[in-house]
Amino acid sequence: MSSDPVTHSKDLDARPLKPANRTITTISRSEVPVSSCSRTPAVSEYMKEVLVWEGSDSKLCFEEVRVERHFCKLRERQDREKREIRTASLRVDSILGEGAFATVYRATDPVTSEKMILKVQKPANPWEFYINTCLDARLKPAHRHLFSSIHSAHLFRNGSVLLGELHNLGTLLNMVNIYRTLSERVVAQPLVLYFAVCILHTVEQLHAVHVVHADIKPDNFMLSQRFLENKCFDPESTEHGLVLNDLGQCIDLQMFPDGTAFTTTCLTSGFQCTEMLSGKPWSYQTDYFGIAGTCSVCCSGPSPHNAVSNQDGVWRTNAMFRRNPHSELWLEFFHTLLNIPDCRSLLSLRMLRGNLTDVLQKNYNNKLLPLKRRLVVLLLESHKASRR
Repeated sequence: MSSDPVTHSKDLDARPLKPANRTITTISRSEVPVSSCSRTPAVSEYMKEVLVWEGSDSKLCFEEVRVERHFCKLRERQDREKREIRTASLRVDSILGEGAFATVYRATDPVTSEKMILKVQKPANPWEFYINTCLDARLKPAHRHLFSSIHSAHLFRNGSVLLGELHNLGTLLNMVNIYRTLSERVVAQPLVLYFAVCILHTVEQLHAVHVVHADIKPDNFMLSQRFLENKCFDPESTEHGLVLNDLGQCIDLQMFPDGTAFTTTCLTSGFQCTEMLSGKPWSYQTDYFGIAGTCSVCCSGPSPHNAVSNQDGVWRTNAMFRRNPHSELWLEFFHTLLNIPDCRSLLSLRMLRGNLTDVLQKNYNNKLLPLKRRLVVLLLESHKASRR
C-alpha cells in the first residue's frame, strides 16, 4: 500500500497542453449556493483551480469538491428512498497490511460468516470510494471484477472505514517471493508472460474509462478465487483472477478538459515515472511506468529503487535478463513503456499485449496449465502457513 499522497496536489499542477490562463477563484458564501447537506460550494463542473473560501483559512481542491458533491447526492438519494440504516457488528480476525495512513484488517460478519476487509484510514479518504462508484458506473459488468470493490464507506471527522471484498491468495509480489525460495529463484517465464498480458488487459480497461491508477505495483495486484478456478488462457478472457487493488491514488480524467497533463512529482523513490524524472508533463505514463516496474519484478525479482537510468536521452530498465530466453522481447517491451514521446503519443496497450500474446501462444500454449496448477499449490501452502 502506498503511503505517498501522489494525487493530493495534482490539481495545482494540472495544465492543458494548449496554453491557457490560470486563475485562483475566490468564492463568497453569499454568492454561491451551498448544498443543504454540506458546506461545500456547488462549483462549476469545469472549474479546475483551487477554491479558497472567503473568511476562512481552509482550502478545497476541485477533487474534494467533486467528492463532497458526490456524497451529497448519495445522501439525498438515501433520504428520498427512506432507507433504513441498520447497525451491524464485525469480528476483526487479523491485520492484513499497514501503511502510513491506513490499516487493512481481515474481518468476518458473525451472522452470515462472510469474509471481508476493513480499511481504516486516518485522516478520512472518501476519494477511494468515489473512484469505486465511478468504476461501477463506467466499466462493463464483465470487467468490474478486474478491480477491487468497496461495499460501503463510513466517514467520520477523524477517519474513514471502507468495507470491501477479500482476496486472500496473496499478491504478485507474494508470488515472486515464493519463487525466490525455490531452486529456480525466478517465476517461470510462461507465467510471467501470461501475467504481463493480464496486467495490460486490466489497465487497458481502466484507461478506457478515463481513470489513471497512479499506484501500479506488484503488491497492488491481488490473486482472487477466480485464479484458482480459471482454466482458460485465452488472451481476451477476463477470468484470469488478477484484481487491481488500492484505488486511493486514482486520477479521474473526466474531471479535466481533454488533453490535460500533470507536472506533480511523486516523492517516493522508485515510483517516479520517467516523465517526472525528466520534468515533463504526464498523464497515463505513470501507469505505463507502473506496468514496467511490475513486470520487471515478475521477470527478475525485486529491484533497487533506482530501477531505471537514462543513457543518451533513452530511458532503460536496470533489470538483468541475461538468462532470459526472451531478453530481446522484454528489452523492447520496457523501452516502449519508458520512452513515450509526449502526452499526444500515448501507447496502444492492446498492441503491446498482442506482441506478448504471440510469443506466449507460439512457445508455451501447452505449458501454462501445469505451471499454474503448481503455483496454486504454492500459494495455498503459503496462505496456510501465514495463518498459523
